[in-house]
Amino acid sequence: MWFFLLSQSSIQYHCSTTSEEKKTAEQKAYDKAKDIIEKLKKGEDFSKLAKEYSKDSTTASKGGALGKINKGDYADEVFEALKNLKDGSYSTSPVKSSYGYHIVYRISQDKKAELNDELTKEIKTTIGKEIADESGFSVKAL
Repeated sequence: MWFFLLSQSSIQYHCSTTSEEKKTAEQKAYDKAKDIIEKLKKGEDFSKLAKEYSKDSTTASKGGALGKINKGDYADEVFEALKNLKDGSYSTSPVKSSYGYHIVYRISQDKKAELNDELTKEIKTTIGKEIADESGFSVKAL
């Protein structure tokens, strides 16, 4: 899956930060993410917005580009939001994770390989031979 991530890292956790300060910082990050989504709805370019607003300097410099990702590469909440998007669409509400708020833009998803009967038979044969080789069995057929 290819997608961009516009990250609004929300809360700076310092020893002296009170729960009220954390709550205020989180609300501020959420509001900023909503403002950015409104800009996207008006047709502004995702890459430009990511460069301007993302707190993740590594991806911000690339316009939010993350490249291909798999489950486990990023926060579960981000991946789940990504799965629910169609190619060419972005999240219409901020996605919250332990890292802050994110706006996810899905570019495309690789097509999954299809298993036909011939391929399934070939896989079973290969695995069967590997098991037999590892087990020290000799196989003969009549």
